[in-house]
Amino acid sequence: QVNVRQLAENAVGCLCRDVGKDNIGLNIQIDPGLAVRANENQLLQVMFNLVVNARQAMLGRRGRLTIDAAPIDEDRVEINVRDTGCGISAENLTRIFEPFFSTKQEADKPDRRGLGLGLAISRSILEDLGGTIAVTSEVNVGTTFTLNLPKAD
Repeated sequence: QVNVRQLAENAVGCLCRDVGKDNIGLNIQIDPGLAVRANENQLLQVMFNLVVNARQAMLGRRGRLTIDAAPIDEDRVEINVRDTGCGISAENLTRIFEPFFSTKQEADKPDRRGLGLGLAISRSILEDLGGTIAVTSEVNVGTTFTLNLPKAD
């Protein structure tokens, strides 16, 4: 059993940085008792990757990172990681889960570049855990990643 609220808080904590210093507001809306059936370390890796990507998408602009979760039926939980960042173009959206595809390879600072492995690995981890990952995005509006996982017994 993995407590989803604690997982979200830990993922943000792994940044070792107050996102408020980047003009990013943080909103975690998760019932403290909500849990999924998963490997905690693997799921933390996925969540941390999504939080890092969201932060990078909002750097240099005021933004909001929202993590929410709720049961969608008796057996499944949906977790959303939403940002108000730069968004992802339609042409890139179809490729973001491909290994080594990155929209951040030409970033001006090393900590803003990407190898293009984070989302590919995240999808593989979620599939191994019996879950899925989906994305919706609009350029200059933001991006939402939706995880669907088995609910803990």
